[in-house]
Amino acid sequence: MGTHESQGSDQTPVAFRKPQRISVTIPHTVYRYLLTKSDCEGRSLSNLASHLLERFSKEA
Repeated sequence: MGTHESQGSDQTPVAFRKPQRISVTIPHTVYRYLLTKSDCEGRSLSNLASHLLERFSKEA
């Protein structure tokens, strides 16, 4: 696994933080589901994944 910054240790003001890019490996069935859902919602696959992760993090 790679290194990552500790959660909560970033002292950069929110206005100056930029989005971070990650890479994940998912099962083909999940990929096809997300691809279909993104098409139905008129979103890119990347935007849908970001939206779902952001929503999940707020619910947790």
